[in-house]
Amino acid sequence: VLDWPTLANRRVSIRQSPHGGPSGRGLFCGPERLRKGTEILYSGEVISDTEAQERAARDGGADYIAQLGYRDDADRVDGRTFADAIASEPNAEGRYVALEAWANEAGPGCMANENRQSPNATFAM
Repeated sequence: VLDWPTLANRRVSIRQSPHGGPSGRGLFCGPERLRKGTEILYSGEVISDTEAQERAARDGGADYIAQLGYRDDADRVDGRTFADAIASEPNAEGRYVALEAWANEAGPGCMANENRQSPNATFAM
């Protein structure tokens, strides 16, 4: 049985983040802290490095694209589909909720933000 953190089981939530870029959203642990090493899935479309570069140029950035490997030409995962399925405004509890049911069970890893001064997560394969 897979038991990764999702919005549905509230082990993670999407809330306002000072590192959230233009949309201001970020991924946070739920009421119970996550153990070190907890895996969070990164949902999205697998694309080539060339497609990632084209999308970044066309869309003005690569906010939701993660590289799958260490080589420059490694494939990428574009999490924009997941990010687009999340509300652009928080609810009364301060959480950004899923607009589509499937996003409640999908991996929310693309919503994690980068803070180089105080990292609280690592991407690993």
